[in-house]
Amino acid sequence: MNLLGVKYIINCIDDTDYGYELLESSGPYNIYLNKEYLPFGFNVKKYISDEEYQFIDYDVRKRLLQDTVVLNEDQIERYKYLFDNKKIKYEVLDFTYGVNSFTSHIETNKPALAIYAIPYD
Repeated sequence: MNLLGVKYIINCIDDTDYGYELLESSGPYNIYLNKEYLPFGFNVKKYISDEEYQFIDYDVRKRLLQDTVVLNEDQIERYKYLFDNKKIKYEVLDFTYGVNSFTSHIETNKPALAIYAIPYD
């Protein structure tokens, strides 16, 4: 749910075991806050090679992808200079949806990779 940008969940069962905070109850319904949700677009500070990623347990992968991008060897050589552990400040200047697309402009204090978590079915 975190990578899908889901901030609130309405459910009839207790979801506090999954790290959600109960905000309000109304009849059989509970409203929860996902404290670890990520916005639609965010930047990452770390990378891992696609070869290393293949050997990581599925449950660890889910948490890893919240702040790490998976790159192949060519991409690592091209982008490794972006991961110097300095704080990245960024601002979304605009965001528009198209029929099968979106356009976003961001401003950063240094070159950075922006990740967009796009749900699909």
